[in-house]
Amino acid sequence: MRDFVKIKNGVHRSKPVTDAVFPLLKGVTFGKRGAFVTVDATALMGAEFTKIRVLVDSPSEVVPATEQEYNNFIPENMKPKQKKESKKQAMDRIAERFSILDEMTDAVANGVVRGLIVSGPPGVGKSFGVETILEEYDAMAKLSGKPPRTEVVKGSMTPIGLYQTLYNNSQKGDILVFDDCDSVLFDEVCLNMLKAVLDSGKKRTISYTHSSLTGSNYFYRMKAKNRYITIDTRTNGLVQI
Repeated sequence: MRDFVKIKNGVHRSKPVTDAVFPLLKGVTFGKRGAFVTVDATALMGAEFTKIRVLVDSPSEVVPATEQEYNNFIPENMKPKQKKESKKQAMDRIAERFSILDEMTDAVANGVVRGLIVSGPPGVGKSFGVETILEEYDAMAKLSGKPPRTEVVKGSMTPIGLYQTLYNNSQKGDILVFDDCDSVLFDEVCLNMLKAVLDSGKKRTISYTHSSLTGSNYFYRMKAKNRYITIDTRTNGLVQI
């Protein structure tokens, strides 16, 4: 993350620099000619000015600035132009993204990856892609005379509901998919349980203690050997954990 500064009054190569905003390369330093600050002036002066020193009378002439102030300061004709993506490039990019999704889902099914979060806009095929791979995984299990090992959970879920679901899918080879089950991502208790089941250690023990209104305490503990996929529509992108 870049830092930005505003130079209220300074000099570069005998030319005044007034109220100018730059990306900061090095803070105020004192040399033979006095105080100076090192900044990146590429966007304002050209490609050969990636690193310039601006002389200042005192450090007080240099104040922190924001990226928004920097963007507002740069003239429109000096801002880098974004390349327009062609339809073919867009299709290739999307195809590559879904190819990665298939590979990561297959890695979860085979125990190579313990957990996966898939996020993106609704209606683009995230759930379909994941469920297709897992149906193949279940089909192979059926051919071996074993019951299906995947479960898809949709909708809302409470902490105790999450614990019960994790318990019911805690055997080795079980795969649990949360599809648009956003409540587990916004509840602190649920998040702590998910962090526990996704721990990188070989042994994963998840505990749940609950106090009722009558004052009774209930304590639960289980060992998890399964894998998890969460599908969410709130943000763009693909994130692996």
